[in-house]
Order: sequence, then structure tokens, then C-alpha cells
Amino acid sequence: MGIRRSIIDTRGFRRDIQGLRAVAVALVVVYHLFPKHLSGGFVGVDVFFVISGFLISGHLLREVTATGRVDVPRFWLRRARRLLPAAVVVILAVAAIALLVVPMTAWRELGVQTFASLFYFENWRLALNADSYTAAAPSSSPFQHFWSLSVEEQFYIFWPFVFLVMALFARRDRGTARGRTLTLVVVAAIAGVSFAYSVWFTDHSRAAAYFVTPTRIWELAAGALLAFVPAQARLGVLWTEVLRWGGLGVIAATALLYTDATPFPGSAALVPVLGAAAFVLAGSTGTPVGHGSPLSWRPVQRTGDVSYSLYLWHWPLIVLTTTALDRVLLPLEKIGILGLSVALASLSYAYVENRWRARPVRRHAPPRRPRRLLTAASGLAVLAVAVSGAALITVPQRVADQAAANAGERAGAAAAVRGDYATTTIGGPVPAPVGANQDNWTADHPDCQQKLGRFTGLTTCQVGAPNADADLRVALVGDSHAGHWEPAVEEIADQQDWAVTTYVRSACPITTVRATGSSDHDDACSKWNDAVLTDLAAKHYDAVIVASASYTAFPRTAHTSPEEEAVAGYSGAWDRMQATGARVVALEDNPDPTAAGIADIDACVSEHADDLGPCLFPRPRDDADPQVEAGSRAEVPVVDTTDFFCNNRVCSPIIGGVLVYQDRTHITATYADSIAPFLGKRLVPLVNG
Repeated sequence: MGIRRSIIDTRGFRRDIQGLRAVAVALVVVYHLFPKHLSGGFVGVDVFFVISGFLISGHLLREVTATGRVDVPRFWLRRARRLLPAAVVVILAVAAIALLVVPMTAWRELGVQTFASLFYFENWRLALNADSYTAAAPSSSPFQHFWSLSVEEQFYIFWPFVFLVMALFARRDRGTARGRTLTLVVVAAIAGVSFAYSVWFTDHSRAAAYFVTPTRIWELAAGALLAFVPAQARLGVLWTEVLRWGGLGVIAATALLYTDATPFPGSAALVPVLGAAAFVLAGSTGTPVGHGSPLSWRPVQRTGDVSYSLYLWHWPLIVLTTTALDRVLLPLEKIGILGLSVALASLSYAYVENRWRARPVRRHAPPRRPRRLLTAASGLAVLAVAVSGAALITVPQRVADQAAANAGERAGAAAAVRGDYATTTIGGPVPAPVGANQDNWTADHPDCQQKLGRFTGLTTCQVGAPNADADLRVALVGDSHAGHWEPAVEEIADQQDWAVTTYVRSACPITTVRATGSSDHDDACSKWNDAVLTDLAAKHYDAVIVASASYTAFPRTAHTSPEEEAVAGYSGAWDRMQATGARVVALEDNPDPTAAGIADIDACVSEHADDLGPCLFPRPRDDADPQVEAGSRAEVPVVDTTDFFCNNRVCSPIIGGVLVYQDRTHITATYADSIAPFLGKRLVPLVNG
């Protein structure tokens, strides 16, 4: 083809890259098991991206150079045969084990993530949920690590088309030099645009930026650029070692120094990516790794061999064990999980990965019975995963529907008022625990609660009487815990002819003090608070009802505690509301089961349906909610709501046959409706004045 060979023309086995794979997977696994000891181990994923971009682009360059074309279907088939078999085995195993250890309340989301992992859109699912990539907890998804595999698969879908440019020139000009140059420019442009977007999006929405594909493409493209380096480019021994060990040193430094607080990916990801690129370049243009190098040691090379399967197995084992034990893992348990992960990875590599990889994908190959059997087996495996995912999604819904169909009239909060706290419920509570997260106020008002992310303007909704016919104009303001009171407030508003406007934003209490979250969230929350207070002043409401979660984290300063900051923030905001002439009334937060050590109250109810004793928790102190102290400071009445949930000693997750909590801390819309008559007796006199 009359062009210079690239460094990928040599198809010899790269011990250095296999060693780098071992380093990358070790960083990720140690980070997940011991995050306090390797706080930035997540950069191992970025190293994998660079390696994948380099190897895949090298393969495509070789194909175009040798044949003048890109066989896209064949490329996709090779990728599927390389990655899918082991992934399907892990997904099936995880789904089966999850049925035993994961509460039914989590099955639906688990089923969705089963599909997301199988069809490689898990990263977008996690970005949509604004999940955090941190150490495992009982609430973590065992499929969360599929986000990086999803990014790679999405990259593989479109990346061959970039090299069609080179193939087009190869056919037209009987050479690939011009096409190669143009392809190099396109790859560099993609890398530049993706990197710029990554920096911008990380600054504006860090949680989502971590997972989405556009913020990660540049890392794979960085590896791809290395594949274009001419084979004639040579480095001396000194510079080779500087690049190789300097690159490893940079990767190690970021793994030790970066933390979950590091804005990532963004510009911070450039450091480990450049380190990985330097390492790969050293092995491509300099002396190869010798047999005496630590990277060539057999355990290191073996770890590189099984790195893909080890990545697949380790995270589900951590999550499912944590879920089964319902506590933080002990060091010896973590070491046991590490050993089991390595054992399963070795078996998977030998009997799943290699079985498929050993059979080449040939053009125009005659059909053979073994191939047909393998195709049928793979189809059945994918079908089994799909059926498992569908079952995880539909079974909980059928249980919830059956519970609703069998339910009669339920007393709800009326039982709490008369002191009836039964520890069992005939026919099960309404809603059923498995469908409780659907029983929330946003089901009837889907666009009324602002989600996490950048602040782009206020979202308000109006319920109750029309403004023109209303006796009073009232605002309901606060975070999602203000939102979960909305069904009760709306029912009261209908009876009292109030026109109620809602100002609700997730994880954003109405305060004049910044809460301690991520910087982008705090910035958005502060802007929302300013906008709400400005709008309240402009609208001149007759009354403002405020509510916030009692567990919201506030900063500790040199002179004040987090509790004092919370009180100052609430009272400061309420003072500004009262300055507009509005009557301000606060609703005390509902009791928090997580504060009593019950991590998932609905899972507890599902597990202990016949005896709710383990799901009862102590009544909180009267001053547990900082809004109480803030009310005293700002002279704002705070409605005591604890009696709607607790007797003198304990609080119950089921009251009057109604499930109280839709998730770990928010109450169900059904229970909020049942509270309305009793909340109204306390709230109406304060709002009407």
C-alpha cells in the first residue's frame, strides 16, 4: 500500500500492555475493597480506556492497510464474542444470587439494570439516577461497574466508521497515506471536542459527567492516537524507561492522591490518561519489557490475562456480600472476596473467554455444527438474561397490584391518632413494599419537583383553588421532604379554598447557608434558594409552608456546629419570608428510620411481614429536627408531626394498614393523604391567621 508502517503493525504479544492491564484492574479492585487506602483507584478505568482505544484502533488500521476496507459487521462480531460470553455468565449468576439476598423492594430496579448491563446502556441509567461511583453499600447496584463496559461498547459501535474515511481513500487512490492523515485529524478532533465537553460538563453536573459516553470518548481516542505513531519512531533505552516508569508513577500518584471529591473526569482525568499513554508509547517505540521486569512476572501477567473477568466478578461479590450481611465488610471478609474473585475470574477466563476467543471469525467460512451450537447457546444465554431481567421487573409489580386489589378501607394516620399501632396487617399494607417507590406525589405531578443538576430556572406548580377564587394564596417550599407533604396540603387546600404554589427541589432545603454536598450541587442549590426567596418577595403570598429533611448535612465552621449552621440557615430564610408580610409555618420532619440504624425500612417490612418488631424504631427526640430551634429563633410556629408516626416510645412503618415510607425516608402519598384531616386541624389555624 506504499505507506509507512505504524507501530501496531507488529502483532507480537505485548507483555507491557498485559502488565498495565494488571495494574489497572488491581487499582480498581483495591479501590472498591479498601477505598480509604487507595482513594483514587478509580483511575484504573481510565487506563483501561487508553489501552482499548490503542488496541482497537491498531486493529482497524491494520485491516485498512491490508485489505483497503473495514468489515464493520465482522468487527462487531469479534467484539461481541470477546466480551459478551463472560458478561452474560456474570449477569445470570448475579441475577440468580440477587433473588436470594436482595429484598424484593429492589428487584424492579435490579431488573432494569440487568437489561441495561446486557445491552450496554448502564452508564446512561446511572447518569440518569445521578448515582455516585463510590465504595459498595447495601444500596449499591451489583451491575454498577458495567458503566465502563457500556462506554466501550458504545465506542465500538461508531469507531469503525471513523476508519471508513481511510478505506475510502485506499480504494480511490490505491494508497492509504492521505486517508490516514485525514483519519488522524478526525480522531484528534474527536478527542479535543470530547475533552472540552468533559471539562465543561464535569464542572456543571459532576455526577452525570462521570458516566456519560461523550465525557469519556477522548480517553479512548487518546489511545487511538498512539496507533498512528510510525513504527520507525524509536526511543533510546533511557527515554523508554523514563516514559514507562514515569507513566506508571503518574498513574500511581493519581491513585493515591485523588479522592471522591476530585472533580472527575474533566481535566483531572488528563493526568492518568497521559500516564497510560506514555507507558504504551514507551513499549511501542522503545525497548520491550524484559523477562526480568516486574511487569513480566508470571503473577502480573496472569492478572493481566484474567483482568476482564476479574473486573466483571469482583464488584457483584462485594455488593451482594455487603447486602447479605447488611453491614460494612470486615478486612478478612474483603480478603476472602478478593480470593473468590480471582478464582472465579480464572475459571471464567479458561472456560468462557478462551472457549469463544479460540474460534476465529472467518469470512465466507462454511457453516459448521459446533458454530451453530455455539450460536444457539449464546442466543439462549442472552434470552435467559432477558427473561431474568423481565422477571425481576414484573414480579414485584404483580405483588403490588395484588396487594392493592385485596386491600379494603385502611385507616392510615387515623390509627396513629387513636394509638393503634398493630405490628401485623392482614392482607399486607397498602401500598405493598415492593411498589412503594411509585407511591409518591410526583406520580400525579411529574414535573413539579426539580431534580439534581444545574439550576436553569424555577419550576413551580399550582394546586388547590384557582388564584381568582382563592381565599388565600399559599406557597409550599422546601426539598423533597416538603414535596412528600404535598398530597396532604393539597387536600387541605381544596377544603379551605387555598391556592397553593409549590417550590420543591430535590436535596435542597430552603436556607441561607450552603449545605455540604458536591460543589456543583451546592452552587445550584444556592441559586435556587436565592431565586425562590426573590420570587416569594415578588408574589406576596399570604402564607408560606416550609419543610425540609432533618438529616441534611450542613458545614462545620471554626465557631459553629453543623446543627447551629442549620438553625441559622433556616431562620435566616424564614426571616426573609416574613419580611414580605407572609405568615410562615414550618412542618416538622417525619422520623428518619436510617437514623435508628434501619438502612431500608421497606425491605425490613418485606422481610418481617409477620412480625414488624425488628422494623420498629425509637421515637426521635423533640429537638431532633433543627427546624424546631429555628422556629424559636425566627418566631415561626413549627407543627409537630411526630404523633402521626409514633406513640410515646416507638415509630412504626405500617400504621392503620398503610405503608408509611415509600423509600428510606420519604413517606408514601397514600399515608400523606390519610394524614390530611389531622394535619389540617393543626395547620389551618396557623395559615389562616
